[in-house]
Amino acid sequence: MDKKPNSEFLYQYGVKEKNVSFIGGFVNYVYNVKLENKDFILRIGSKKNKKLSDIEGEIDWINFLKNKEISVCAPIKNLKDNFFVESKDEIAVLFEKAEGEFVDYKSKFWNKDLFYIWGKNIGKMNNAAKYYIPDSSIKRYEWYQDVFFTPEIVKDSNFEKLFYEKMELLKSYDKDEKSYGLIHGDLHHKNFTFNGEKMYMFDFDDSSYNYYVHDIAMPIFYSLSMFNDINEDTRFEKCEEFFIPFMKGYYEENDLDNKWLEIIPDIFKFRELLLILAINKQIDLEDPKNEKLKKYEQELKESVMLDKPYVKDFDKIIKKIKEIK
Repeated sequence: MDKKPNSEFLYQYGVKEKNVSFIGGFVNYVYNVKLENKDFILRIGSKKNKKLSDIEGEIDWINFLKNKEISVCAPIKNLKDNFFVESKDEIAVLFEKAEGEFVDYKSKFWNKDLFYIWGKNIGKMNNAAKYYIPDSSIKRYEWYQDVFFTPEIVKDSNFEKLFYEKMELLKSYDKDEKSYGLIHGDLHHKNFTFNGEKMYMFDFDDSSYNYYVHDIAMPIFYSLSMFNDINEDTRFEKCEEFFIPFMKGYYEENDLDNKWLEIIPDIFKFRELLLILAINKQIDLEDPKNEKLKKYEQELKESVMLDKPYVKDFDKIIKKIKEIK
């Protein structure tokens, strides 16, 4: 839906309506805007999903990373020298627009050089997080406090039981300042662009306090999810091709005990549960137009209920990675 932004939002950023074009919307509405012949991204979100303190915490975190010379898309101040504009129901933030292009497995850039740089950037971010101490009033939430976690809407008692079991399992792992801190949480291939040399990271909307290894697991999970209808052996090969150069880059920037790699399969499984939840929250599965998504949701349910490994023999890949550190 091409929802027009609140005119007050545009006014406070000095943007004319003719210079606004809708990009898309799911949790937030996102627009490309031109200001002084330069492109920016305007994001508008509902206060039902995020409190003002959540947004302030996100902005503070991004600015911290920017000051550490990490390549993130920083927020831009409005005409009143604030990093956001709010109405009764919504909050708007203007961001730098990322340079480069989106990449996937069809891109000329989809190779071990990109995977290495990808890991290196996440390693830098996780290492920087160890020194980030925000004001308590804007501190981001713990991952398990996410308001999105409402498995009861799936209306499946087995699913709900498994959801909470997996969540409690992940909560139970020991954590300290070397293993746990503020992360991006979702840095897959659609949340950065690449110009052949440099990554530009964005969409920190889901940042929370979590295990740093979660930021390692998500790129693997979504990179493999692009390859539909591949057999187990091919998925294993794709995982190995991605994960080894990725971790070479990561280890150059952050020291993480290898033991944390062993919980990645648990993170994969919890992500599958979250995808089932997201589909049920956002999609009408009884609509014939959503037949493919319904089939995908059923495949995910089968995977989690039967505890199928996302990548078979993942421990063999971990063993190779432990040898490179």
